[in-house]
Amino acid sequence: VIAIDVGQIISSWDVLADEQVPMDVSDWAEVTTEALDLLRNMSPRKSDLQEFSQLTTQQRSISLPVDSLDLGVYVFQERKFRTWLNPYISAADSKVSALSAAQRYAAAVLLFYDDLHFKRRPTALSPPTDEDDEVVGAESLMEEHGESDAEKVYLIEGGYKVLEESVAMFREVEIFADYFAEQSALQKVQTQAESAPQEDKRPARPVNRPFRAGCITRQLRAVEMFALSPAGLAAPKTVKSVLKRLNQPISPVGARQVLLELGHQSKFSVSKLRFAQTATTESGKS
Repeated sequence: VIAIDVGQIISSWDVLADEQVPMDVSDWAEVTTEALDLLRNMSPRKSDLQEFSQLTTQQRSISLPVDSLDLGVYVFQERKFRTWLNPYISAADSKVSALSAAQRYAAAVLLFYDDLHFKRRPTALSPPTDEDDEVVGAESLMEEHGESDAEKVYLIEGGYKVLEESVAMFREVEIFADYFAEQSALQKVQTQAESAPQEDKRPARPVNRPFRAGCITRQLRAVEMFALSPAGLAAPKTVKSVLKRLNQPISPVGARQVLLELGHQSKFSVSKLRFAQTATTESGKS
């Protein structure tokens, strides 16, 4: 028997697709390896959980928690995800197949690291009620051990709360601001390294942030699109928040300046960027 603090439990895995359920350390080591392979080969659209959080709140109340099973269906059985979320369709009628331990593990890791869109809810223990022998949404932890009803303990899973859109946007902008500061520092280090003696040159390494690439790439694309826009076009909400956070003008010129400082010039040449800045300066003087 292993004693586990209920606060360490996020959700229970009642059904798995594996013929042999992992039971010991070596089994879980194999599951971990498979799960990491899944995460390594996962597209940024799936590892960035913004779309998952939006779809979840569109089809059911934001007060209802999500867990690794919900995310696993979205990632690995996306065509069935909307049916899975439908409160009027049972799990059996949704035609969703059981996930493997590796798939469930990979989904659990994604949720654990995503503090941009989700907040963990505590799991609780509860005895059965007098009116009903079962607690809604709970499973008996000791049903196979022959204890009486008075001795049974029920687990009420906490899962993850979906954060409101405004909170998620604020956190995403902060992640992009950190990325901007990091890249600006790297640019300076690389510039200094180019002028340093050959033996002193060392490649600068960015800080590793698990599963942030999708969030950063999505905001970067939005900034790029706005940088190509006409001068009078209003900035989208996300881009406006990014430019304001970086103390840049809320205009295409400000977006171009961000791209220039980041070194992202896939759609612009440096000369065009400098020309735009010079033209803006001249117009301001006149």
